[in-house]
Amino acid sequence: MNFDSSQKRGAAAALVIVLLLIGGWLMFRSSNDEKHDAEANTNSTSETEASVTVDKDADQDKDADEKTSGALEPDNDSGDESTPDKPVEPSSGSSTSDTLPRPPAPPASTPTTVPALPSGPQVTSLTASPVNCPDTVTLTWQSENATGVEISIAYPGGLYDSGPANGSMEVPGPCGGDSQTYYVVAVASNGDRQTRTLTLP
Repeated sequence: MNFDSSQKRGAAAALVIVLLLIGGWLMFRSSNDEKHDAEANTNSTSETEASVTVDKDADQDKDADEKTSGALEPDNDSGDESTPDKPVEPSSGSSTSDTLPRPPAPPASTPTTVPALPSGPQVTSLTASPVNCPDTVTLTWQSENATGVEISIAYPGGLYDSGPANGSMEVPGPCGGDSQTYYVVAVASNGDRQTRTLTLP
């Protein structure tokens, strides 16, 4: 009877010891997990800060490179970086025609052919045979643009006779040393007239 009670107390004590060991192990493990999580969070924060620092450093290096490149780039116009380019103004001696486009040339004018108007009638030739008083004198004539001629002696308008546009005619000759004037008038179909004279001694 006493032996059973002693066994029970030993078993209870062993159970308590086991429970204490299990509880201590659980507490130890929980502490290690919390420590591990804290270290992981710390490392993650450190890595994030390091990444941000690297990005800032890269941006600063890029800005520095751009500034250095802009400072080293030569100015082909004036050599002064602070002076903006100015528009080129035409000199006072240049003419406007040098800068503005020339207007197109006007089209060549087509020459207008005006038909020649027919000239008026005219006696182109008038001759006479030698004077041998009291014989007659032969007048010979030629004309253009005429349908015929009218012949007057001594004064114009005193019609002696009429003849063709080209032909000849015997007329009284001068005698006694007097001169004689003959008028040959070319007449056109429209009534235009042109007179030619011939005076014989």
